[in-house]
Amino acid sequence: MTPMTRILNNQVMSDAAKMSESYFDAVSRRRSKLEVKISILQAISDGATRQTHIMYHSNLSWSFAHMFIRTMEKQGLISIMMVKGRKNFILTERGKRALSAYTAVTRELEMESPVSETKEVRETARVVKPLLAIKIQ
Repeated sequence: MTPMTRILNNQVMSDAAKMSESYFDAVSRRRSKLEVKISILQAISDGATRQTHIMYHSNLSWSFAHMFIRTMEKQGLISIMMVKGRKNFILTERGKRALSAYTAVTRELEMESPVSETKEVRETARVVKPLLAIKIQ
């Protein structure tokens, strides 16, 4: 092995180690039950009404999504509405209050929420961002 090959191999191995460390740091952190429930409430608030849509939006497996949805239904946070013979999940008033309270607390404490931003916040950012790019003369 030439010295140059050895240097390149060491650099590649170093980069791979850094990548895997950051990946495992991000993946190894588990969400709390509260974070999962808030994620489900946020998904429904954003328009995901079917269990598979909620599952994908919240990044949950089918079994975990099913378990949490049933629990949240028993707690009165969400309810089932039948539309054309299919189950659709909607937020109850209690679920809406819980989501807004969580959002208010994280905003008040200036914490980064593990839950994605609401549609309203994304829409506002989409409209404001081009305006910020305009140079005032």
